Amino acid sequence: MKRPTKAETRGFRLFITVLAAIGVVALGTPPTASGSNRGLSFQTRPVDTAVQLDTFFRQLTTRDAFSGAVFISRDQQVLLRAGYGLADREWNIPNTPLTKFRIASITKGFTAAAIMLLAEQGKLNVQDPICHYVDQCPVAWQSITLHELLTHTSGIADYDNMLHYDTFKLNPATPNQIVDFFRNEPLRFSPGTSWDYSNSGYILLGQVIRKLSNTSYADFLQHHFFTPLGLTNTGIEDMTALVPQRARGYQSPTKLAAYIDMTTEDAAGEIYSTVDDLYHWNQALVGGKVVMPKTFDAMLQAGVPLPADRPPFASKYAYGFITGEYQGHVLYFQAGDVSGFLSFMFYFPSDKTTIIILSNLASLDFGQIIAGPLSILYGS
Repeated sequence: MKRPTKAETRGFRLFITVLAAIGVVALGTPPTASGSNRGLSFQTRPVDTAVQLDTFFRQLTTRDAFSGAVFISRDQQVLLRAGYGLADREWNIPNTPLTKFRIASITKGFTAAAIMLLAEQGKLNVQDPICHYVDQCPVAWQSITLHELLTHTSGIADYDNMLHYDTFKLNPATPNQIVDFFRNEPLRFSPGTSWDYSNSGYILLGQVIRKLSNTSYADFLQHHFFTPLGLTNTGIEDMTALVPQRARGYQSPTKLAAYIDMTTEDAAGEIYSTVDDLYHWNQALVGGKVVMPKTFDAMLQAGVPLPADRPPFASKYAYGFITGEYQGHVLYFQAGDVSGFLSFMFYFPSDKTTIIILSNLASLDFGQIIAGPLSILYGS
C-alpha cells in the first residue's frame, strides 16, 4: 500500500487513506448514542473470535508489521485486550494494555465534548462567532462560528501544513503562540461554504474552553472528564514530566520517529491515553456520563457532508467524530497520527462493538491493520 504524503497523514486524511484501501461502504446515516450499553464492566469473551483476532495481530507483530495495543469488545464482552511488540525497542520493554500512547487527533473528541459541556452549562452556543472568545480576532474570522470550527468548515488554514511548521513544531509553544502562527494566514474559502480538515480550528476551540472556564485546557479536562470518569492513565503530555509506561514512537522498526514538541498540538492532539481508558471514555460518552445523551446525539447529528472525492465509507464530519457505515452497520470513528504514533477508535452502536488500536510504529500497512478486525467481526 502506498504511503500517504505528509498532508494526508493527519487526522481525517489518515482515515481517508486507510478505509479507501479496504472498500468500506457508507450510506450516510449518522449513528446516535441511543440504546448503547451504559455499563463499564468487562465480561467473558467468546474464545473463537478472540483467538482469530489475537492470531491476526500476533502474525503482524512477528513480521514487524505492527506494534501497539488493541482493545476490541462487543456488547460488553471483551474479544481482545492485549499489547503487541515493543513500547521501547532500546530497552526491550513490551507494549501492554496499560501502555500510554499519544492519541493525536482522537483528542478532538475530548475538545468537542468540552465545548458541548460548556453549551449545556449555558456558557456558549455553537452558533456563536469565534471572535466573541478570541483576542485580536482578525477581520477575516468575524463570521466564523464555533460550529464551523468543530466541523472543519471555517476556511482557516491547517497550521500543520503551513510553511515553517517543521521548524515551529520543534520548540515549546503556548496556545497564544500557536494562534499567532496561523492568525494572518488567508482563509482557504468563505466560512461555511466548503470543507477542509484544519487542526487550527481545534486550537481555537481550546482557547474558548480556557476563556469560559477561567482555567487551563488540561485542568478543565482533568476536573470534568479524567478524574470523575476514572481515566487515570490519560492526560495532557508535559514534555518535561516523567510518564510511567509511556511508549516511544518509531518511524520504522529500526528508526525513532522525528521529534515534535507536543505543546504545539494543544487541543487538536496533545492527549496521551491507553486502550482501556479510551474504552471507558467511549462508554461514558454513549452512557451520558460526559454530556447528556441528547447532547452527544446532537454532536453526531451535526455533521456536515464530506467532499465528493471521499471514499464511500465516510459520510459526514460531526463534532470531533466522523460518521459512516460498514456492511450495513452505522458507525462513528476517529483516527490520529503524530510522529510515530497512529490511533484508531471505531464504535458501532447497533451491536455495541468497540475497536481501539493504538500503535507506536508508523511504518505499518494502514489498510491491513483495520481490514483484519473488520473482516473477522463482520465478514469481508
